[in-house]
Amino acid sequence: MNPNVPEFGFIQEKEELLNNSSKHTENEIIELDSNMRFSNDGNPLSRFLEHIEYRPQLKTELTKRLQGQRLIDLGCGEEGGLGLIYGASQLLKNNSDEYLPYLIKLAREAKIKSYTGVDNSPGFARYAGQIENDSDYMNEYSNALGFKIALICDEMLHYVHTLPDNSASFTLNGIAPELFFFRDRQDQFRQWFQILHEELYRATAHGGIIFGRESAILNKDELVKMGLDAPDEEYSNTSRIFLFVKR
Repeated sequence: MNPNVPEFGFIQEKEELLNNSSKHTENEIIELDSNMRFSNDGNPLSRFLEHIEYRPQLKTELTKRLQGQRLIDLGCGEEGGLGLIYGASQLLKNNSDEYLPYLIKLAREAKIKSYTGVDNSPGFARYAGQIENDSDYMNEYSNALGFKIALICDEMLHYVHTLPDNSASFTLNGIAPELFFFRDRQDQFRQWFQILHEELYRATAHGGIIFGRESAILNKDELVKMGLDAPDEEYSNTSRIFLFVKR
């Protein structure tokens, strides 16, 4: 862990989000999800995962690199969290993976070790922050999927900072600088931006990956300078589709 990561007091803390959020039971979560209308058109992760179906070489690289990995989904969002819970509940009850998010289907195919969705938006905190990740039903969902799942309400840099060295792979989708609270604090944003890259590199496993789509919060030059590289130049633009490997 990097002891030099500063505390950014202006970032909403998870306790504040949780205190302002209503609690949801498992049944309420599933009911919420079944009534939502997920749109692939506006979801960068959905577009990324649809894309790889037509790029078998990219899919092969992802499944190979993710095998046995701890996968961290930074900024997974409300849709990602609800989709995971609802899809896992349907798999457990009906033995059907029809409603699993594509990322989770890919994770099952790759035989990952665990999946953790991380977000600190109020919508996500409204239910994910109240989930007991060691509860009986979450353990049942994990067993059905074949790997441990958890949903964590936290700010992404703070969460990555808590991870051991060389411990995970990461996906970021639709994470743009405009989503953060830095409009009048450009000097602090530059510091946060630099430290995020350093912490991601530190925490990424050797042979692990950072991948996703439309996440200009990451910078190719910074990633390469840290010691990651793209197996294919086509997937080196973080504003589009990207895949970087830690050698």
